[in-house]
Amino acid sequence: MWIEEKLIEGDFVTLEPLRLEHVPALIEAVKDGEHWKLGYANVPCPNQMPQYVQDAIEASSKGNIAYAVRTKSTNNIVGTTRFYNVDNSNRRAMIGYTWYSDAVRRSLLTPNANSFFLEKYSSHTMP
Repeated sequence: MWIEEKLIEGDFVTLEPLRLEHVPALIEAVKDGEHWKLGYANVPCPNQMPQYVQDAIEASSKGNIAYAVRTKSTNNIVGTTRFYNVDNSNRRAMIGYTWYSDAVRRSLLTPNANSFFLEKYSSHTMP
């Protein structure tokens, strides 16, 4: 597959390949804001987090690589993002399933993590 599962590290944020060990920290992150209650958002509630992470890990076999987002300033896990709908033959993927705790929403971390994800990862793997 053209997308590699790897740690992506920048000045402000680290994107860690999602693992079951992230579940407790993600439960705490998702509680900060209760965004699972929003009708237009696809954010898991705390008791769905283990299955959400397990499903994301299983989807990695199709190239759909999920990441836990860690802030460097606090070393806290604050959300997730992932490549999905990966089209290997055309080397295309979508970025989504992104959600953050309220502690970092509307902060510099949000655009930094998203652009960092694109710049650092895609510049090494896309033609």
